[in-house]
Amino acid sequence: DSSRLAAYVAFRQLHERKQKEFLGLWREDLEASDPVAKAIHEANRKGIEAFLEDHPQFRQSIYWNHVILVSSIFGRFGQVNSDGSKAIYSICSHIRHSCKPNAAWFTLRKGFPQGKRMLHVISLDGIQRREEITVSHVEEPVLLQPRLRRSLHLVKVLGTPCPCDRCRANDEEADERIRARGGVTSYHVRASSGR
Repeated sequence: DSSRLAAYVAFRQLHERKQKEFLGLWREDLEASDPVAKAIHEANRKGIEAFLEDHPQFRQSIYWNHVILVSSIFGRFGQVNSDGSKAIYSICSHIRHSCKPNAAWFTLRKGFPQGKRMLHVISLDGIQRREEITVSHVEEPVLLQPRLRRSLHLVKVLGTPCPCDRCRANDEEADERIRARGGVTSYHVRASSGR
């Protein structure tokens, strides 16, 4: 499909050193430890296999395993910017989604490549040592929705059901408290880190 090929074309325009760095995002053990990554990779593999079955004349055109891998990296680590473009950030792209995030990010300037993404810790208590930093990959109004509606939206964004603690707990009372409070977190900037 066009989005997989567009990701691959963008990848091919990178310098060889950057291509290696990009491919290095998909660690060998990633699929075993990350069910979202595994589901994304499987969906991309099946999509490319279906394409090649319908269009066998393209089978020898390019190295299709790289298309699958590049599409999987964009699917798992790609961040959607406010202008609708998708980008991979060396640090921010590794931060997982949560429906009750303890951090937030924003882009300082609009437009690639000038845009610099900043990460802000927003939990009132800070982030405990060894606690995973999480952010929301969707807009806050989505986070205010009941679990079922939120989950349907997140499947479109993440490609699989949301694996965060809030969704697994399925605590409707906690969801109602969040909606009543008007937000998922209390915004209090404690620290920031560049790209």
